Amino acid sequence: MKKLIAVSVVLALVVGSAFAEWTWNARVDIGAVLAQGDDDDDSEITGQLRSPLVRFWTTGSRETNVGTFGGMVLLDRNALNAGEVRAFGEAWWRPIDMLWLGLGNDLGRLDNIARGGDGFHRDLAGVGGGWIPNFAPSLGGDEGFIGVDRAFYRGMSTGFIADVNVMDMVDFGIGLPYGTTANEVADIMQGINARVRVNLDGIGRIGFAYAGSAADDNNGTIFASFHSGDLVPGLALNFGVGFYLLEDAEELAIGFGVGWGAAEQFGVGFRGSVGIGIGDYAAWDLRMAFQAVPRFNVTPDVSVLLPVGFALNMHDDADDPLIGWRVNPYIRVNLGWPAFAFGFDIWGSSWGSDNSALNWAVPIGMRVQF
Repeated sequence: MKKLIAVSVVLALVVGSAFAEWTWNARVDIGAVLAQGDDDDDSEITGQLRSPLVRFWTTGSRETNVGTFGGMVLLDRNALNAGEVRAFGEAWWRPIDMLWLGLGNDLGRLDNIARGGDGFHRDLAGVGGGWIPNFAPSLGGDEGFIGVDRAFYRGMSTGFIADVNVMDMVDFGIGLPYGTTANEVADIMQGINARVRVNLDGIGRIGFAYAGSAADDNNGTIFASFHSGDLVPGLALNFGVGFYLLEDAEELAIGFGVGWGAAEQFGVGFRGSVGIGIGDYAAWDLRMAFQAVPRFNVTPDVSVLLPVGFALNMHDDADDPLIGWRVNPYIRVNLGWPAFAFGFDIWGSSWGSDNSALNWAVPIGMRVQF
Protein backbone atom coordinates (compact mmCIF):
# COMPACT_ATOMS: atom_id res chain seq x y z
CA MET A 1 0.00 0.00 0.00
CA LYS A 2 2.89 2.37 0.80
CA LYS A 3 4.33 1.77 -2.67
CA LEU A 4 0.99 2.54 -4.28
CA ILE A 5 0.70 5.83 -2.36
CA ALA A 6 4.25 6.79 -3.30
CA VAL A 7 3.65 6.03 -6.99
CA SER A 8 0.38 7.97 -6.90
CA VAL A 9 2.04 11.04 -5.36
CA VAL A 10 4.84 10.97 -7.95
CA LEU A 11 2.34 10.66 -10.80
CA ALA A 12 0.28 13.52 -9.42
CA LEU A 13 3.38 15.75 -9.22
CA VAL A 14 4.45 14.83 -12.77
CA VAL A 15 1.00 15.46 -14.18
CA GLY A 16 0.69 18.67 -12.21
CA SER A 17 3.92 20.06 -13.69
CA ALA A 18 3.07 18.96 -17.22
CA PHE A 19 -0.51 20.23 -17.34
CA ALA A 20 -1.82 23.61 -16.32
CA GLU A 21 -5.20 22.22 -15.27
CA TRP A 22 -5.39 18.93 -13.44
CA THR A 23 -7.61 17.07 -11.01
CA TRP A 24 -7.22 13.87 -9.08
CA ASN A 25 -9.57 11.45 -7.35
CA ALA A 26 -9.31 8.31 -5.28
CA ARG A 27 -11.74 5.61 -4.21
CA VAL A 28 -11.66 2.66 -1.82
CA ASP A 29 -14.22 -0.16 -1.97
CA ILE A 30 -14.37 -2.80 0.72
CA GLY A 31 -16.98 -5.30 1.77
CA ALA A 32 -17.63 -8.60 3.45
CA VAL A 33 -20.01 -11.53 3.31
CA LEU A 34 -21.18 -11.93 6.89
CA ALA A 35 -22.51 -15.42 6.13
CA GLN A 36 -23.13 -17.59 3.07
CA GLY A 37 -24.20 -21.11 2.26
CA ASP A 38 -26.25 -23.36 0.02
CA ASP A 39 -28.85 -26.11 0.23
CA ASP A 40 -26.34 -28.97 0.32
CA ASP A 41 -26.82 -31.04 3.47
CA ASP A 42 -23.06 -31.22 3.99
CA SER A 43 -22.39 -27.53 3.38
CA GLU A 44 -21.00 -25.20 6.01
CA ILE A 45 -21.96 -21.60 6.68
CA THR A 46 -18.94 -19.44 5.91
CA GLY A 47 -17.97 -15.78 5.63
CA GLN A 48 -15.34 -13.93 3.65
CA LEU A 49 -13.83 -10.53 2.99
CA ARG A 50 -14.71 -8.97 -0.35
CA SER A 51 -11.68 -7.86 -2.32
CA PRO A 52 -10.80 -4.31 -1.25
CA LEU A 53 -10.18 -2.16 -4.31
CA VAL A 54 -8.04 0.99 -4.10
CA ARG A 55 -8.35 3.22 -7.16
CA PHE A 56 -6.55 6.45 -7.98
CA TRP A 57 -6.87 8.54 -11.13
CA THR A 58 -5.65 11.92 -12.27
CA THR A 59 -6.38 13.99 -15.37
CA GLY A 60 -4.82 17.10 -16.78
CA SER A 61 -4.88 19.38 -19.81
CA ARG A 62 -2.94 22.32 -21.18
CA GLU A 63 -3.71 24.82 -23.92
CA THR A 64 -0.93 25.76 -26.36
CA ASN A 65 -0.68 27.61 -29.67
CA VAL A 66 -0.99 24.27 -31.50
CA GLY A 67 -4.08 23.02 -29.68
CA THR A 68 -4.93 21.47 -26.32
CA PHE A 69 -3.01 18.52 -24.87
CA GLY A 70 -4.21 16.26 -22.09
CA GLY A 71 -3.85 12.93 -20.41
CA MET A 72 -5.17 10.56 -17.79
CA VAL A 73 -3.58 7.96 -15.50
CA LEU A 74 -5.62 5.37 -13.63
CA LEU A 75 -4.24 2.92 -11.06
CA ASP A 76 -6.15 0.29 -9.16
CA ARG A 77 -5.03 -2.38 -6.77
CA ASN A 78 -6.94 -5.45 -5.64
CA ALA A 79 -5.65 -6.04 -2.11
CA LEU A 80 -6.61 -9.74 -2.12
CA ASN A 81 -5.04 -10.51 -5.50
CA ALA A 82 -1.34 -10.75 -4.61
CA GLY A 83 -1.12 -6.98 -4.42
CA GLU A 84 -1.33 -6.59 -8.20
CA VAL A 85 -1.46 -2.98 -9.41
CA ARG A 86 -3.12 -2.39 -12.77
CA ALA A 87 -2.25 0.75 -14.69
CA PHE A 88 -4.20 2.49 -17.44
CA GLY A 89 -3.40 5.68 -19.25
CA GLU A 90 -4.05 7.76 -22.31
CA ALA A 91 -2.58 10.91 -23.86
CA TRP A 92 -4.56 13.10 -26.24
CA TRP A 93 -4.27 16.12 -28.48
CA ARG A 94 -7.06 18.34 -29.81
CA PRO A 95 -5.46 20.48 -32.56
CA ILE A 96 -8.84 21.97 -33.53
CA ASP A 97 -12.27 21.84 -31.90
CA MET A 98 -13.64 19.19 -34.26
CA LEU A 99 -10.69 16.74 -34.03
CA TRP A 100 -9.53 14.67 -31.02
CA LEU A 101 -6.53 12.30 -31.28
CA GLY A 102 -5.66 9.84 -28.53
CA LEU A 103 -3.16 7.08 -27.82
CA GLY A 104 -3.26 4.49 -25.04
CA ASN A 105 -6.15 2.84 -23.21
CA ASP A 106 -9.61 3.55 -24.56
CA LEU A 107 -11.29 4.77 -21.38
CA GLY A 108 -14.70 5.26 -22.96
CA ARG A 109 -14.02 7.59 -25.90
CA LEU A 110 -15.37 5.15 -28.50
CA ASP A 111 -18.14 3.84 -26.27
CA ASN A 112 -21.44 4.35 -28.09
CA ILE A 113 -23.96 4.76 -25.29
CA ALA A 114 -22.09 4.05 -22.05
CA ARG A 115 -23.11 0.37 -21.99
CA GLY A 116 -26.72 1.44 -22.34
CA GLY A 117 -29.11 -0.16 -19.92
CA ASP A 118 -26.53 -1.99 -17.81
CA GLY A 119 -25.78 0.32 -14.94
CA PHE A 120 -28.94 1.71 -13.43
CA HIS A 121 -28.00 -0.08 -10.22
CA ARG A 122 -24.39 -0.63 -9.24
CA ASP A 123 -22.97 -2.49 -6.29
CA LEU A 124 -20.84 -1.40 -3.37
CA ALA A 125 -18.13 -4.02 -2.93
CA GLY A 126 -20.39 -6.90 -3.86
CA VAL A 127 -23.76 -5.67 -2.59
CA GLY A 128 -26.55 -5.40 -5.15
CA GLY A 129 -24.36 -6.19 -8.14
CA GLY A 130 -25.72 -9.58 -9.16
CA TRP A 131 -26.80 -9.71 -12.81
CA ILE A 132 -28.92 -12.71 -13.66
CA PRO A 133 -26.84 -14.35 -16.45
CA ASN A 134 -24.22 -15.26 -13.84
CA PHE A 135 -26.69 -17.25 -11.79
CA ALA A 136 -24.81 -20.57 -11.87
CA PRO A 137 -21.03 -20.14 -11.61
CA SER A 138 -20.76 -23.71 -10.27
CA LEU A 139 -21.74 -24.98 -13.73
CA GLY A 140 -18.48 -23.86 -15.28
CA GLY A 141 -18.34 -20.09 -15.14
CA ASP A 142 -20.06 -17.68 -17.49
CA GLU A 143 -19.58 -19.71 -20.67
CA GLY A 144 -22.82 -19.82 -22.62
CA PHE A 145 -24.37 -16.89 -20.76
CA ILE A 146 -25.13 -13.45 -22.07
CA GLY A 147 -25.19 -10.00 -20.52
CA VAL A 148 -26.65 -6.70 -21.65
CA ASP A 149 -23.15 -5.46 -22.53
CA ARG A 150 -22.81 -7.92 -25.43
CA ALA A 151 -25.45 -5.97 -27.33
CA PHE A 152 -23.66 -2.62 -26.96
CA TYR A 153 -20.35 -1.50 -28.40
CA ARG A 154 -17.91 -0.69 -25.59
CA GLY A 155 -14.82 0.51 -27.43
CA MET A 156 -11.30 -0.95 -27.62
CA SER A 157 -8.80 -1.89 -24.98
CA THR A 158 -5.68 -0.05 -26.22
CA GLY A 159 -4.61 1.69 -29.39
CA PHE A 160 -4.87 4.86 -31.48
CA ILE A 161 -8.16 6.78 -31.63
CA ALA A 162 -9.37 9.60 -33.86
CA ASP A 163 -12.68 11.28 -32.98
CA VAL A 164 -14.13 13.75 -35.47
CA ASN A 165 -17.01 16.09 -34.64
CA VAL A 166 -18.06 17.56 -37.95
CA MET A 167 -21.11 19.15 -36.37
CA ASP A 168 -23.04 19.04 -33.09
CA MET A 169 -25.36 16.44 -34.58
CA VAL A 170 -22.85 13.85 -35.82
CA ASP A 171 -19.46 12.56 -34.70
CA PHE A 172 -17.25 9.77 -36.01
CA GLY A 173 -14.66 7.65 -34.25
CA ILE A 174 -11.97 5.31 -35.59
CA GLY A 175 -9.61 3.15 -33.56
CA LEU A 176 -6.63 0.93 -34.42
CA PRO A 177 -5.89 -1.69 -31.71
CA TYR A 178 -2.19 -1.30 -31.05
CA GLY A 179 -1.41 -3.42 -27.99
CA THR A 180 1.60 -3.77 -25.69
CA THR A 181 2.94 -6.70 -27.75
CA ALA A 182 4.00 -6.54 -31.40
CA ASN A 183 1.40 -7.60 -33.94
CA GLU A 184 1.49 -7.71 -37.71
CA VAL A 185 0.18 -4.54 -39.30
CA ALA A 186 -2.31 -6.60 -41.31
CA ASP A 187 -3.80 -7.97 -38.07
CA ILE A 188 -4.00 -4.47 -36.61
CA MET A 189 -5.89 -3.24 -39.66
CA GLN A 190 -8.27 -6.22 -39.47
CA GLY A 191 -9.01 -5.25 -35.87
CA ILE A 192 -10.09 -1.72 -36.80
CA ASN A 193 -12.93 -0.18 -34.78
CA ALA A 194 -15.30 2.42 -36.16
CA ARG A 195 -18.39 4.12 -34.79
CA VAL A 196 -20.77 6.94 -35.64
CA ARG A 197 -23.19 8.73 -33.31
CA VAL A 198 -26.13 10.84 -34.42
CA ASN A 199 -27.68 13.17 -31.83
CA LEU A 200 -31.31 14.10 -32.46
CA ASP A 201 -32.61 16.95 -30.30
CA GLY A 202 -35.69 15.94 -28.32
CA ILE A 203 -35.46 12.33 -29.49
CA GLY A 204 -32.18 10.72 -28.45
CA ARG A 205 -28.94 9.30 -29.80
CA ILE A 206 -28.48 6.67 -32.51
CA GLY A 207 -25.20 4.80 -32.74
CA PHE A 208 -23.60 2.35 -35.18
CA ALA A 209 -20.28 0.59 -34.70
CA TYR A 210 -18.03 -2.12 -36.07
CA ALA A 211 -15.40 -3.96 -34.02
CA GLY A 212 -13.02 -5.93 -36.22
CA SER A 213 -11.04 -9.04 -35.29
CA ALA A 214 -7.82 -10.60 -36.55
CA ALA A 215 -8.85 -14.09 -35.38
CA ASP A 216 -9.30 -16.66 -38.15
CA ASP A 217 -12.71 -17.73 -36.85
CA ASN A 218 -14.06 -14.22 -36.21
CA ASN A 219 -15.05 -11.63 -38.80
CA GLY A 220 -15.91 -8.93 -36.28
CA THR A 221 -19.11 -7.58 -34.76
CA ILE A 222 -21.66 -5.06 -35.97
CA PHE A 223 -23.54 -2.94 -33.40
CA ALA A 224 -26.56 -0.65 -33.55
CA SER A 225 -28.01 1.19 -30.56
CA PHE A 226 -30.46 3.84 -29.43
CA HIS A 227 -30.59 5.89 -26.26
CA SER A 228 -33.14 8.48 -25.17
CA GLY A 229 -33.76 10.43 -22.00
CA ASP A 230 -36.00 13.03 -23.62
CA LEU A 231 -38.48 11.11 -25.77
CA VAL A 232 -40.79 10.38 -22.82
CA PRO A 233 -40.55 12.64 -19.75
CA GLY A 234 -39.11 10.76 -16.77
CA LEU A 235 -38.24 7.69 -18.87
CA ALA A 236 -34.74 6.61 -19.95
CA LEU A 237 -34.59 4.12 -22.83
CA ASN A 238 -31.68 2.06 -24.13
CA PHE A 239 -31.76 -0.51 -26.91
CA GLY A 240 -28.86 -2.29 -28.56
CA VAL A 241 -28.15 -5.05 -31.05
CA GLY A 242 -24.86 -6.86 -31.55
CA PHE A 243 -24.35 -9.21 -34.51
CA TYR A 244 -21.27 -11.43 -34.04
CA LEU A 245 -19.87 -12.72 -37.36
CA LEU A 246 -18.22 -16.01 -36.43
CA GLU A 247 -16.85 -18.64 -38.80
CA ASP A 248 -19.77 -20.64 -40.30
CA ALA A 249 -22.00 -19.25 -37.57
CA GLU A 250 -23.38 -16.04 -36.13
CA GLU A 251 -24.72 -14.84 -32.83
CA LEU A 252 -27.37 -12.17 -32.44
CA ALA A 253 -27.31 -10.34 -29.09
CA ILE A 254 -30.12 -7.99 -28.09
CA GLY A 255 -30.04 -5.85 -24.98
CA PHE A 256 -32.33 -3.21 -23.56
CA GLY A 257 -32.80 -1.10 -20.47
CA VAL A 258 -35.63 1.09 -19.23
CA GLY A 259 -35.45 3.41 -16.24
CA TRP A 260 -38.45 5.25 -14.83
CA GLY A 261 -38.54 7.72 -11.96
CA ALA A 262 -42.17 8.31 -11.01
CA ALA A 263 -41.15 10.72 -8.27
CA GLU A 264 -38.24 11.48 -6.01
CA GLN A 265 -39.42 8.75 -3.65
CA PHE A 266 -39.89 5.92 -6.15
CA GLY A 267 -38.37 4.59 -9.34
CA VAL A 268 -37.88 1.32 -11.19
CA GLY A 269 -35.37 0.02 -13.70
CA PHE A 270 -35.80 -2.89 -16.05
CA ARG A 271 -33.18 -4.49 -18.23
CA GLY A 272 -32.93 -7.61 -20.32
CA SER A 273 -30.82 -9.49 -22.83
CA VAL A 274 -31.43 -12.13 -25.46
CA GLY A 275 -28.81 -14.18 -27.32
CA ILE A 276 -29.63 -16.29 -30.36
CA GLY A 277 -27.19 -18.73 -31.95
CA ILE A 278 -27.37 -18.98 -35.74
CA GLY A 279 -25.94 -21.67 -38.01
CA ASP A 280 -23.35 -23.91 -36.34
CA TYR A 281 -22.97 -21.69 -33.29
CA ALA A 282 -21.55 -23.98 -30.60
CA ALA A 283 -22.91 -22.29 -27.48
CA TRP A 284 -26.50 -22.08 -26.33
CA ASP A 285 -29.09 -21.69 -29.10
CA LEU A 286 -31.25 -19.35 -27.05
CA ARG A 287 -30.31 -17.39 -23.94
CA MET A 288 -32.39 -14.75 -22.25
CA ALA A 289 -32.32 -12.89 -18.96
CA PHE A 290 -34.48 -10.19 -17.41
CA GLN A 291 -34.19 -8.12 -14.25
CA ALA A 292 -36.35 -5.51 -12.53
CA VAL A 293 -35.00 -3.16 -9.85
CA PRO A 294 -37.65 -1.23 -7.92
CA ARG A 295 -36.24 1.57 -5.75
CA PHE A 296 -37.85 3.43 -2.85
CA ASN A 297 -36.16 6.43 -1.23
CA VAL A 298 -36.97 6.43 2.47
CA THR A 299 -35.05 9.72 2.82
CA PRO A 300 -32.82 11.59 0.36
CA ASP A 301 -29.89 9.56 1.71
CA VAL A 302 -31.45 6.13 2.34
CA SER A 303 -32.83 3.89 -0.41
CA VAL A 304 -34.32 0.40 -0.44
CA LEU A 305 -33.76 -1.62 -3.62
CA LEU A 306 -35.22 -4.98 -4.65
CA PRO A 307 -33.48 -6.48 -7.70
CA VAL A 308 -35.40 -9.52 -8.98
CA GLY A 309 -34.40 -11.49 -12.07
CA PHE A 310 -34.88 -14.59 -14.17
CA ALA A 311 -32.79 -16.31 -16.85
CA LEU A 312 -33.34 -19.17 -19.31
CA ASN A 313 -30.77 -20.99 -21.47
CA MET A 314 -31.77 -23.58 -24.07
CA HIS A 315 -29.67 -25.90 -26.23
CA ASP A 316 -30.97 -28.30 -28.87
CA ASP A 317 -28.66 -31.05 -27.54
CA ALA A 318 -29.93 -30.70 -23.96
CA ASP A 319 -33.03 -32.46 -22.65
CA ASP A 320 -33.81 -29.72 -20.16
CA PRO A 321 -33.30 -25.94 -20.26
CA LEU A 322 -31.14 -24.26 -17.65
CA ILE A 323 -33.25 -21.94 -15.52
CA GLY A 324 -31.94 -19.43 -13.02
CA TRP A 325 -33.32 -16.75 -10.72
CA ARG A 326 -32.04 -14.22 -8.23
CA VAL A 327 -33.51 -11.96 -5.52
CA ASN A 328 -31.22 -9.41 -3.86
CA PRO A 329 -32.97 -6.87 -1.58
CA TYR A 330 -30.63 -4.35 0.00
CA ILE A 331 -30.46 -0.94 1.65
CA ARG A 332 -28.14 1.75 0.35
CA VAL A 333 -27.06 4.72 2.48
CA ASN A 334 -25.34 7.64 0.75
CA LEU A 335 -23.66 10.16 3.01
CA GLY A 336 -22.04 12.12 0.22
CA TRP A 337 -19.09 9.66 0.55
CA PRO A 338 -18.83 7.38 2.30
CA ALA A 339 -21.66 5.17 1.09
CA PHE A 340 -22.87 1.95 2.70
CA ALA A 341 -24.97 -0.98 1.55
CA PHE A 342 -26.18 -4.15 3.20
CA GLY A 343 -28.79 -6.74 2.35
CA PHE A 344 -29.61 -10.35 1.54
CA ASP A 345 -28.85 -12.30 -1.63
CA ILE A 346 -30.51 -15.57 -2.66
CA TRP A 347 -30.17 -17.25 -6.06
CA GLY A 348 -30.78 -20.64 -7.57
CA SER A 349 -30.74 -22.70 -10.74
CA SER A 350 -32.25 -25.90 -12.05
CA TRP A 351 -31.81 -28.11 -15.10
CA GLY A 352 -34.08 -31.12 -15.07
CA SER A 353 -36.17 -32.57 -12.26
CA ASP A 354 -33.21 -33.96 -10.30
CA ASN A 355 -30.71 -31.12 -10.67
CA SER A 356 -31.02 -27.88 -8.77
CA ALA A 357 -28.92 -25.50 -6.69
CA LEU A 358 -29.81 -22.89 -4.09
CA ASN A 359 -27.39 -20.33 -2.64
CA TRP A 360 -27.67 -17.47 -0.17
CA ALA A 361 -25.45 -14.75 1.26
CA VAL A 362 -25.58 -11.74 3.60
CA PRO A 363 -23.24 -9.09 2.13
CA ILE A 364 -22.25 -5.63 3.35
CA GLY A 365 -20.22 -3.00 1.51
CA MET A 366 -18.68 0.44 1.91
CA ARG A 367 -17.22 2.99 -0.50
CA VAL A 368 -15.12 6.05 0.31
CA GLN A 369 -14.31 8.53 -2.46
CA PHE A 370 -12.49 11.84 -2.41
